[in-house]
Amino acid sequence: MEYYNKDKENEEKTSYSFQYIISYIIPLVGLILGAILLSKEEIEERDIGKKCIIIAIISMIINTIIISIVVF
Repeated sequence: MEYYNKDKENEEKTSYSFQYIISYIIPLVGLILGAILLSKEEIEERDIGKKCIIIAIISMIINTIIISIVVF
């Protein structure tokens, strides 16, 4: 019985690693994902949305710097 309860608790926790990776690799998708998550009711999902937007912005800045160095 205790084993069953542990599985149920693990199912409720959601991993957002995929969203973070996508936000870094494709910043536009990260901004869209962040906006969608910001519109959710739960505080945890709003925090994840903020993080996705921040990661997307940082990714755009880093990509701009790298492209500027390579081109010039």
